[in-house]
Amino acid sequence: MKYTYEGTPSKEIIKNYKKENGKIIVTFLDNSKYEMSLTEENERKLLDMMLKQAEEFIQNTPTHNYKVNLKASSAFAFMCGMTIPIFNELQDDVSSKDQFLLNFLVKVIGITVVANILMAKHTFNKLNCIEKYKIYLEVRSRLERVDNPNLYNGIKREEKLNINSLDNYSLKDLKNIRSNLERYENFSSFSYASSQDKTLSKNKKNKKRLTKL
Repeated sequence: MKYTYEGTPSKEIIKNYKKENGKIIVTFLDNSKYEMSLTEENERKLLDMMLKQAEEFIQNTPTHNYKVNLKASSAFAFMCGMTIPIFNELQDDVSSKDQFLLNFLVKVIGITVVANILMAKHTFNKLNCIEKYKIYLEVRSRLERVDNPNLYNGIKREEKLNINSLDNYSLKDLKNIRSNLERYENFSSFSYASSQDKTLSKNKKNKKRLTKL
């Protein structure tokens, strides 16, 4: 988990965990750490906690507000950026005192543009993260029932996908996995003749031809 959400402080939000030297080292969003013994039960409980945390993250994050803020920040940054060339052109036609004022305004506008671009980028990344978590929670139980490497076609990730490794996958990766899973589910019910079945069917055809001769 990379982001905070309403109602839960960062010191209680699990960022991720890693396993080393017989221990599970949990890192929280405020970068504090907690160690526990490496057992299957401890890891299962930890994954369950992270799944619950992911559900709370989606439920308590107002995506509509973030989309509005993204549009507003992008539009404001664009409008402010358009005024900078105008002020630069005016500098040749004003007094030195006014030039100082114009330079100051250009700097303030430049800082405002950069701040709004960074805000828009943060909002955009958080919206992508929300969508990625939604997709994972949607397909998680289905993925766990399927053991097929083709689900990860086109995805360059070594670690197995779970709630702990989810942040290492992109939104595009999750969309590809969902698409591969749906294709697998659509075609998994089809039966295919084995090479032995094909050989037997050929032998039967040859026997029929010999009988006719």
